[in-house]
Formats: sequence, C-alpha cells, structure tokens
Amino acid sequence: MKIFSSSKLKEYNRSVSSKKTFQIIYYLCLLGIFSCLLLIFFIKAFITKPTTTLSYKEVSSTDYNVKLKPNEYYEVDRLPSGMDYIASLIDSININFNYTFTTNKDIDYDATYYIEAITRVYGKDDKNTILYEKKENIVDEQKISKKDIMANNFVKEISLNYDRFNNFVKSFKTSYGLNSVSDVTIVLHIKTHGVNDEFSDSIDLDSIALVVIPLTEQTINITIDSKNINNSSSIIDNSIWRNVNPIYLMIVILFSVADIYVIVCLIKIFIRAIKSRSKYDRTLNKILKDYDSIIVNVENSVDEENYEIINVSSFEELRDLHDNLGIPILFNNITPSKLSYFTVINDNLLYKYTLDATHFSKVVGGKNEK
Repeated sequence: MKIFSSSKLKEYNRSVSSKKTFQIIYYLCLLGIFSCLLLIFFIKAFITKPTTTLSYKEVSSTDYNVKLKPNEYYEVDRLPSGMDYIASLIDSININFNYTFTTNKDIDYDATYYIEAITRVYGKDDKNTILYEKKENIVDEQKISKKDIMANNFVKEISLNYDRFNNFVKSFKTSYGLNSVSDVTIVLHIKTHGVNDEFSDSIDLDSIALVVIPLTEQTINITIDSKNINNSSSIIDNSIWRNVNPIYLMIVILFSVADIYVIVCLIKIFIRAIKSRSKYDRTLNKILKDYDSIIVNVENSVDEENYEIINVSSFEELRDLHDNLGIPILFNNITPSKLSYFTVINDNLLYKYTLDATHFSKVVGGKNEK
C-alpha cells in the first residue's frame, strides 16, 4: 500500500489545475494579440490603397476650304467652309483633320492612321442602294509611338483634286446612262493603343472622322459628318492583388499561421480535458457498478480533522481493507465528473482514495493514452 500525505495530494491537484488554467489564459491572450495584429496588417495590406482610375478622352475637329480655279468673278482664290460651291469652279478641296488624345496618367502611346477616299454611285434618289463603290488610300498608314505621355495631338491636311473624282464619276454615269446621286467620302481611320503598367487593361480605340463631298452636281454643299470623334471613358483597376502591399501580406500570412497554431493548442487542451473527464466518468461508473454491495453513498464529507489521513493510490487497496476489516467503503461525490472520495474509517485512521479528473489529463496527453 502506497501512502501519500493529504497536503501533498491537494497541493498536486491545485498545481495541475492552475497549470491548465494558466495555459488556457496564455493561449487566449496570444490569440487576442495575434488576431488584433492580423486585422491591422490585413487592413494595411488590402484596404488602405484606393482604387485607381485611368481616364482618357479623344476628340477630333475637321475643317476645310475650297480653292477656286482662276475666274473673273471671285476676288479671292479660296472660299471658307460652310458655303455652297459651283462645282465647275472648284480646283481642289483642302481638308484639315485635327485629332487630340489625352489621359490623366502617363501611358505608352501607339497609334496608326490612314486616310481613305470612297467613291460611290447610288441608285436614283436612293442612297441605300450602292451601284458602284471604289476605295483608295490617299494617305497610306502612318504610325505614331510615344512613351510616358499624357497627351498627343496631330494635324493632317490633304488637298483633294476635285476634278479627278468628279470627271471619273461623270464618265461612269455617261457610259451607263445613269442619272443618280454620287459622292466621294474622305475618311480618317485612327486606331489608338495605350498602356499603363498600373492597369491590367489597355486603352484600345478604333475611330473615324468623315467628310462627304457630292459629285456630278452643278453646286455642292460639303458635309462634315456629325459622327466626328468625341469619346471619353475610363479604366478602373479594382484588382485586389494589384493593391496589395507585399510586405504587409507576408506579415498577414505569418500572423495567420500563428493564430492557427494557437487555436490548435487550445483545441488540444480542451480535447484533453474532455477525454480526461470521460475517463474519470468511466472509471467512477465501473467502481460503483462492480463494488455496489460494499460502497455506501454519503452526502456529507467526513470531518477529516478527527482522523489521521492515509491516502492510498488505488481503489483496490480500499477493497483489500474492506475484505480484511469488514468495514464499508464510503463514497462522497464532491464535484460531479471532476472529484470524488472513497474512504474507509478504522478507529482514528481514515484511509482515503481520491478519484480526480486532473490525474487522467496527464495520462490522456501522454504516450500511455489508448
């Protein structure tokens, strides 16, 4: 029979309980600190950087003047835009395309443009029916490339030989006996591509500006198409990964791992506590079932001050005492699922077996757990 002093046993029980409480408080404090730091650096990494916008605008304006053939009626050799013109007096039409592109941030800018003349002969009084169409470049494709700019402007002026187009269509209509409408449309085609490294999307535009010149008429009125270029838009870069601060992101990852580690430690502590309590209940139930005939359940604790306390290490030792002395074993359930006492009293000696859940937690957490 192993004998322990009552004071040492109580001191041991308090030590085990205090250690477990300290561990829980310690890990909860760590979890709180790590979680607060995680939240702070998460906000710094993902939220504090504002959304970036790349705004852009393109506009064009088109103007022209008409150069006249020598004549005895007009005192000037050129007429401004917006008039009606006698076709037989037109020598050339000078068209001016002015194109401007602007952004709110520097971009790498690339553009290509060309100017095309489209000659058409329509059905009689019906421009929806095209009898003849001919396309030709009067300015071949040109390229513009500039780095880190916020604006680009170019002006392109062309001189159109009116008689060349007018006489060609006259010959065509005479050959086939046509009496229909015809014109030549001068088209500026421009494609724009812009890139800024802060944005995943690029600026890509395909725009046109038109001037329509009637042919084979006695008088003409030149039209600048209302669809001239006037576009504006923006690109919003709300990609979270582009807004992430990489240093703060690493700190967030580290604190996330630390939080997970602390949570795992707390889970282990609680699992051990649950298992130890379960082990305690199984042990107590087995004792009460197997030795029901020799155990007396008492509600009040024995006044231990009147006895010399002898702590025994197992219930079997109390059973041996019962067998030798014929004295019943007293059972007192101090704290359900946590602590109970079994005692045998013989004269002034009190033999005591303590069933304590804290005893099982050490076994559950160690190598002896099954």
